[in-house]
Amino acid sequence: MVSYCRAIAYAFTAYTFIILDAGHITKAAALGYLPPLFGGIILVNRGKYLLGGALTALFFALELLCNHIQMTYYFFIFLMIYILVEWILKIREKNFADIFKSIAVFIIAGVIAVGCNFTNLWNTYEYSKSTIRGPSELTGDGQNQTSGVDKDYATQWSMGTSEVMTLMIPSFKGASSSIQISENKNALKDVDSQMKNTLVVCHNIGEIKFLQCLLMLVRLWFFYLYLVYL
Repeated sequence: MVSYCRAIAYAFTAYTFIILDAGHITKAAALGYLPPLFGGIILVNRGKYLLGGALTALFFALELLCNHIQMTYYFFIFLMIYILVEWILKIREKNFADIFKSIAVFIIAGVIAVGCNFTNLWNTYEYSKSTIRGPSELTGDGQNQTSGVDKDYATQWSMGTSEVMTLMIPSFKGASSSIQISENKNALKDVDSQMKNTLVVCHNIGEIKFLQCLLMLVRLWFFYLYLVYL
């Protein structure tokens, strides 16, 4: 029962609704693949190298397929802490063989996952040089500039301390300033009927995709719990 509650809590956290409503579909998908990816890594550290390695390669490939490198990057920060703790415990037990086996499995899984997405990752890397994330040829505030985006832009969407509560309580610090079409009866009054029908269809499709993403998050979290307690 606890496992079911954890799965529902992860999938239906307020932040999931926020990013889906904002259109961050790939971000939600990337977050969805993280639990089973972490489950595969846990299996590797528990000595189940074949099953854990296969699942790590599979879900790491799917994670990269989402092409949301930001979420993958944040996950790896957490992952390095977890693996460091696990390896420190193994070193204390002088169990060096398991560490080397785990490293070998992780390398193989990583090569497979990156290889499956190499074209997409390389194109993203090349294209990024021509965007605001690449170096700028303009001169300006030297303290604000970095090798990528300016510091002001990078921190523009950062949360304040109290805003963290929005992860649990929707609109804790206020909601969006935009108005939904469904909330404004006069918004479509002068719109062509054909366009109006198109907007309604798009809205319905959006709701379906929204629900599909939520269900995917629940299923992937259940799969993670199954792997952990396997």
